[in-house]
Amino acid sequence: MTRVLEFVVALIIVFILAVIVGLFMPSHEHIQRSIDISHNPHHIYDVLNNFRRFEDSTGAGLRALDPSVKFTLSGQAYGPGATISWQGDKAIGDGTLVNKSGDIDIANKSTVTWNLTNDWHGKNKVFTLEVTPKQSQRVSTVTWSYDVDYGWNLIDRYSELWIHGDPSTVIQYGLGSLQHMLAGIANVDYSKVDPG
Repeated sequence: MTRVLEFVVALIIVFILAVIVGLFMPSHEHIQRSIDISHNPHHIYDVLNNFRRFEDSTGAGLRALDPSVKFTLSGQAYGPGATISWQGDKAIGDGTLVNKSGDIDIANKSTVTWNLTNDWHGKNKVFTLEVTPKQSQRVSTVTWSYDVDYGWNLIDRYSELWIHGDPSTVIQYGLGSLQHMLAGIANVDYSKVDPG
């Protein structure tokens, strides 16, 4: 009986310590990855500001985790309001990305923000993609970041220990696939091309 009592007391102590440690863990987390792409920043911004090429570019991270994932487009065709949803297996589950905003400044830095809804832990999940031109716009640095709020939910705060798992994998695969897809697009300033 004494051993059972010791075991129960030990469990209570571990639980109290876990709660105390959880209270001191951050309620917000941020990760980011960058890649240099030898391409016009306007092309990159246009690809990121709509989801028509999502499966070929930044969505490849989801496809790497679940090859049978199904994507559905809705909302606006381009810019804020554009939406893509997916249905996947247990590896990625179901989710939605909504283009929240796009701010183009080809000379300095262009930004696209996507609101994320899926079963990852936390709230207010946001992907931010920044395109920064370098070397007279011959090379662009694309920085993809992920921000999430955990609030006072201790389970969500502990999930921060795995933020370098699926979120980081999706970002890393997405950046690599974006670079690969853009390699097949002619690197010319198409704003000066007459479509007629």
